Amino acid sequence: METFLIEPAIDQTEAVRILRKPAGLFSMKRTLVKVECFQLPVFIFEIKTRDKRGNPVVHEVCIDGIQGHFALIQTANLSKHKPDTQPEIDFNLNTADAADKARRQFRNHMHRFRPGITIEDIQLASKAWYPYWTGFYTSRKGFLFDVIDGCNGKMQGVKMKSLFSEVIIKKSGYV
Repeated sequence: METFLIEPAIDQTEAVRILRKPAGLFSMKRTLVKVECFQLPVFIFEIKTRDKRGNPVVHEVCIDGIQGHFALIQTANLSKHKPDTQPEIDFNLNTADAADKARRQFRNHMHRFRPGITIEDIQLASKAWYPYWTGFYTSRKGFLFDVIDGCNGKMQGVKMKSLFSEVIIKKSGYV
């Protein structure tokens, strides 16, 4: 099993540009005060399946190592290297729990989008740390933050907000 850091494809200047965009038409005024890259621990599994015709297909699935959120991933085009030191944020989940979450969440995802897929095997391919840029803001409502994917620059949704709330609190030392 391989362990590596995934390098952000989005540099800090581009992250600032993306994070300064208004959140929406009716969003409140906010001021970006800090941008930081977090490397989150993730398990990457290879799931071997068969399609409706019986053809073998291999999928890569990512499970975050803190709360166990699911995402499909393609690691072939990611820039990665061995970590020089232990990354700051470590895994909360163990491998067995992550594999169980990967199996269940992948099955639910495939049932919704590609019914008829049969799961044959799941293997841990690697443990990695995936980059996310986090923008911290001040506004009249107080402290806010947004998160973008460090590899593709896409704004992250609600489930990542709860994950990052936990990470920020742990990192601050209040827990």
